[in-house]
Amino acid sequence: SVYVKVRGLVKRLRAGHFDVAVDLQGLWKTGVITWLSGAPLRVGFALSQCRERANACFTNRRVTAPVGAVHVVERNLALLSGLGLDPALTTPPIFPIPRDPTAEGTVGRCLDEEGVKPETPLVVLNPGSGRDGKRWAVGAFRQLGDELAVRLGARVVLAWGPGEGPLARAIAHGMRTTPLIPPPTSIPEMVAFLRRASLVVGGDTGPIHIAAALGVPTVGLYGPTSARRNGPYGPRTAAFQSPSGRMDDIGVESVLGTAESLVR
Repeated sequence: SVYVKVRGLVKRLRAGHFDVAVDLQGLWKTGVITWLSGAPLRVGFALSQCRERANACFTNRRVTAPVGAVHVVERNLALLSGLGLDPALTTPPIFPIPRDPTAEGTVGRCLDEEGVKPETPLVVLNPGSGRDGKRWAVGAFRQLGDELAVRLGARVVLAWGPGEGPLARAIAHGMRTTPLIPPPTSIPEMVAFLRRASLVVGGDTGPIHIAAALGVPTVGLYGPTSARRNGPYGPRTAAFQSPSGRMDDIGVESVLGTAESLVR
């Protein structure tokens, strides 16, 4: 029952004996979880910046993010000031992700089996997203993949997650070049693929942010969501915002030119 699940959640939270809870979401439900943690210090956004105003009822140290902090990374880092820490980023920003030798070994063997040499550039395309409206067209990914493979002398990897296998296969089916569709991967293995990449292109979804954090040249594609707020963050990144909110209005040639300029 819901009651049993909630009671179990509270028990697990209280077992942590947390001193501090930081609410990055600003929703009423995340506020409740923050409060249920039992942490004596609960940091969140000021009432005017909460996505749901009820969130402010559950925090006891509220931070007003600077007006210039539009990107979600900068807004979230502003909460560090609630802990007495300096939220300023290094230049360029560094987001270290530990290496996983086991995962990297698995990915290395996969590439070897596919005949991908260590010196061959790898272009990772991530066509999936949380909802259909945030996905670029199958034909657009096909054209982009073929052009990048030829112009960069690269092997294209079509990344996919749960339920996205048919999408990856549909893109591969119409391509002139031969992309690699990896077997199901764990998160560490996905990170290993991204770390090996020379370029990553995808929609508004998690892997492009991991790629950006790794310092890999990354291009994000945005339709109904804000590229300015949610785009890949870092010096070797670019984001396309469809003015109409429709993914189909993002042109392949524009993406191709930007992607090439990031890699060259």
